[in-house]
Amino acid sequence: MVKQHCNDSMAAIAVLLVVGFVMLFLEMHKIRKGYRETLAKRYSSGDILCHDNFAEYFGMESFKGKQVRGKGVLVLV
Repeated sequence: MVKQHCNDSMAAIAVLLVVGFVMLFLEMHKIRKGYRETLAKRYSSGDILCHDNFAEYFGMESFKGKQVRGKGVLVLV
């Protein structure tokens, strides 16, 4: 009886983890799609030499020192 309860709990945890990862993947896909749409609005395809959807910034200049790290898109035009 106890062993069955433990197996049920482990199965529930596994299902929750899978659902969580799928939701995270879908949210990240939506964010990257928004990046692509913003790039298409701001620049013509001939102007973009290279772009990176996973650029990270480790500076202290943005937001007057309140932001230590940022993520976004890096575009070379």
